[in-house]
Amino acid sequence: TGPAGDADFDCKELRSTTKVQPNFENADIKEVIEWVSTNTCKRFILSEKVKGGRITIMSPSAVTINEAYRAFESAMEANGLALVPEATSINVCIGRRVIFSLVDVIRGAIVLSSV
Repeated sequence: TGPAGDADFDCKELRSTTKVQPNFENADIKEVIEWVSTNTCKRFILSEKVKGGRITIMSPSAVTINEAYRAFESAMEANGLALVPEATSINVCIGRRVIFSLVDVIRGAIVLSSV
């Protein structure tokens, strides 16, 4: 199934050098994540607290899909959101939740900056 639970979802993973021009002005986060998911074939899980949020990603010229994904990661972080990789998906959650996830995964000395 696709990012919105659509059984007919068909991602088309673009080559890393394929150029795209992501332009989302004050777009619903779910819409941006669906675009990323469709073009990268990555699966995302959104926290209910994240749904309904707004995000802007603007690119005056075409960039590679890898550059677009890095811009997406940066935009999420700038909005206090975190992308937490799991076995088969990426969880999108409020940034502070990552600290608790990391503590569960990492044992030993941990140095964390504030989120």
